[in-house]
Amino acid sequence: MRQRERFEGQIAGLGSTSGVRVVVGHWARSPFGAFTDAMVVRYVDDAYRSRVSGMRLAVSFGVASVAVYSLGPTVKAAGFDNLLLAMAAIACCSLVFVSLLPGDPVPVAPPAPA
Repeated sequence: MRQRERFEGQIAGLGSTSGVRVVVGHWARSPFGAFTDAMVVRYVDDAYRSRVSGMRLAVSFGVASVAVYSLGPTVKAAGFDNLLLAMAAIACCSLVFVSLLPGDPVPVAPPAPA
């Protein structure tokens, strides 16, 4: 019989009424060693879920394969310090662009009957 694997640590979650969920966990002992993980997710309506998942999967595979293929030569050519600075700059730009995205539209109440 297979032995049950145990994770020992803490996990915390927070949710909002807009559908955004934040989960942070730290596992001091696990079969994989100590690690910390975090997720920020947003609820997607069932009508769009399969399209969002499929598109996300296709983009992830495409980008991941190109990134893995080019990572070794890029690090050798540019150096790790320069590459780390470039990734920090990309992260800052991403933060700026995400903060500029429009929010959810405010629902408008239907007019009262006359």
